[in-house]
Amino acid sequence: MYTYIIISILVLLAIFLLKPLVLMILLKLKHGKKVEFFYVPIFGIWGRFVKAEKEHKDVMYFERRTILEYPECEVKINNSMEGSLVYIFYRPQHLKQILSEPMNYKKVMELPFGEDYLHKSLLFQKQEDWKNARKIISKHLEFGSLIQRIPYIKEQCKKINPERNIVSNAGSVVGNVISQYFFGEGNNQEFTDALGLVCKGFLTLGVDTPWRYIIRSRFFKTQSQSLPKFLIFNKEKALLAELGRLKDQLNQRIQEKIKNQDFKNDFLSAYIQEVIKQTITVEQVMHQYILLLFAGMDTTSNLLGACCYALAYKEGVQDKLRSEIYKVINNFDEFNGQNMNDIHYLEWFIQEALRLYNPATSLFERIAEVDHYVGNYFIKKGTNVVALLCANGLDPQIYNNPLEFNPDRWKDLKLEPFIFNPFSNGPKHCIGKYLALIEVKCLLVYIVLKYKVVRGLDTEPTWVNRFVYTIKEENFVKLEEIK
Repeated sequence: MYTYIIISILVLLAIFLLKPLVLMILLKLKHGKKVEFFYVPIFGIWGRFVKAEKEHKDVMYFERRTILEYPECEVKINNSMEGSLVYIFYRPQHLKQILSEPMNYKKVMELPFGEDYLHKSLLFQKQEDWKNARKIISKHLEFGSLIQRIPYIKEQCKKINPERNIVSNAGSVVGNVISQYFFGEGNNQEFTDALGLVCKGFLTLGVDTPWRYIIRSRFFKTQSQSLPKFLIFNKEKALLAELGRLKDQLNQRIQEKIKNQDFKNDFLSAYIQEVIKQTITVEQVMHQYILLLFAGMDTTSNLLGACCYALAYKEGVQDKLRSEIYKVINNFDEFNGQNMNDIHYLEWFIQEALRLYNPATSLFERIAEVDHYVGNYFIKKGTNVVALLCANGLDPQIYNNPLEFNPDRWKDLKLEPFIFNPFSNGPKHCIGKYLALIEVKCLLVYIVLKYKVVRGLDTEPTWVNRFVYTIKEENFVKLEEIK
């Protein structure tokens, strides 16, 4: 009897391991060079990430170089740790279709304990809830409205501490700006820093302990507090307790605003008026704030980190950027919404950093909700799909010497839509795009005029995925004040 049980287990294991490989081979035979598949038993795509980081100090090394290494390929297919296939699309015509038809997909990734802080936000809302929530804040994030916030952003930039890690520095600046915009008042740094750390703690659980994450998803279909208590570990319990404390503070501020009817030109006032109309809930308002805060802090601060990496490690660009800034303004105090776009090299520099080091290398993995085609590729309902945003950045048919950091390439570069998508594209593009760019421009101008950005390491740093594409070493650059 035990023999039959063992044989049955081995057969099931063989099916689990070999089924995705067989499906990949069949797709390769059908589509030829237009399809490349990468099979890593058990570990799936995680195995490729580990290999890339170990061998090349860049977790996205293989994904970023897809077009360089496979110029005829149109779609990559990996196996997941759960044993299914993952279709990875990156060609502009396929990205256009995926990003323009979001109703064909739902996000497959359940964030650890996300129902407590993000699952009711814009990131996960669908159809009418998403449209309503986006409509409430969209007018506040238009460029014309945002330039009025530049004086406050500049004030926060002056709080940069050269002894502190540059990404953490930027995170505090961005957190204060978002909270001021949300609440209509400043002095929120302690609260925003604490909430940012909690969110980062949750969102890196799947990276720090992937097996725990996968096993719980596989067998319990959830990462929520409905899990058996013995499967919620001490670190997670501590994060949940801190999140509860911070949400209580946030809810208290919301209730005070409702009670006092203290409505201003800020996000919270706009949301509370909808709460009073009962079109949204207080819990949804808190999730929207946490999304704006964490997404803004994490992506914008790491974009600034990437820019500072280029300033320190790419010869000549820092001096040129400083020189180009001085052609337009004499000091940081003169920098404003009117002359911001006159510093063309600043714009090109940020575009080049986004091309090579965009914190958002891909969108959340999606699962098809209907049978459909992406180009010539049939996507069956239930299939996992990834929109890879970083691969086109190294396409030699679009960019000369694509591995070179060269901001001047953007001077005359005209791109078709869906080739360059640092903030996604289509109806669900990043709503905070203009705020992020204004913040990064202010931070860069302040830093470049006041400091020389120098290497903090003797060797190249390591690029990793910690929810966003970022540099592993905290001390990868240093700020030396210009005398």
